[in-house]
Amino acid sequence: MAGKNNQLAEEFHRIYVNEWEEARASLTSEKHEEEIIYLLMRIVRSVYDMCTEDVWHKSHKHSPSEHSLEEFIQSRLPKALHPGHVTNPLRSFIHSCIKCISSMTSQRHPLAIYWIPKGDPIDSDMFDISTGTSGQVCDWTVWPAVVKGDGSVVKKGMVMPIV
Repeated sequence: MAGKNNQLAEEFHRIYVNEWEEARASLTSEKHEEEIIYLLMRIVRSVYDMCTEDVWHKSHKHSPSEHSLEEFIQSRLPKALHPGHVTNPLRSFIHSCIKCISSMTSQRHPLAIYWIPKGDPIDSDMFDISTGTSGQVCDWTVWPAVVKGDGSVVKKGMVMPIV
């Protein structure tokens, strides 16, 4: 089971390393950097909420489909982003999040994702600090940590500290 958890946590981290940046770049002409980071985090939170709902989980038990992506865009996309402005990189980011988070939450012992609240001390066992910054208190979570049900960390997240 540890192998599967690590594999899923690495897959989730790869979304951040690869697709998150492409989605972020595709939105730069429309929004400020902080708005974009917050918007992408809202998308991840909304996907997580969707994947942990019993009704959704039972109806998408096997593999989330393109229909899952369209359902998310039409009904769960953060209000700050109009469905007509969803770029291809953003679609790919959302779809990858749905697939990965669905797998993480559908296991016998599901994995969870954890955001550190703004103003809380940064736990260096759970989060790395964004490159080029330093601080002890969280301004916002850029990417959540992956944790087991007992709270132990499988993969660190990324935060921006209050500078």
